[in-house]
Amino acid sequence: MPAPARPHFSFPFTLTPTGSKTVEQGSTEDIMAQAQVIAYCPLGYRQDRPEFGWPWPDLNLMPIDTGPLEDALNRFLNPQAQAEVQIDPAALANAALGIQNIYVNINIPTGGDAVGASQEVD
Repeated sequence: MPAPARPHFSFPFTLTPTGSKTVEQGSTEDIMAQAQVIAYCPLGYRQDRPEFGWPWPDLNLMPIDTGPLEDALNRFLNPQAQAEVQIDPAALANAALGIQNIYVNINIPTGGDAVGASQEVD
């Protein structure tokens, strides 16, 4: 596999025997990694960018309000990507048990067509 022309570190950061793993900037893999970083980052965690991330839903009542996550994804993701966050309606019955699945759909236009990718966040 040739080296990326515009490399970005992969997420999670990975060391290999030949160095660190990189991905092509703006690729589907890179944009999905960006979405993971945003979803895993509570608002205010990064001292250099306290506005980065989303209000962490710890100890909030079910169902979790996914609006702030969707807003953060659309604010901080690659500008060509569009995020949509949904709660699995079938899983709402489990909300009383403290279990909720959040589905993140990322649409990435490539060459005029949108490529859909999704990530489940537990």
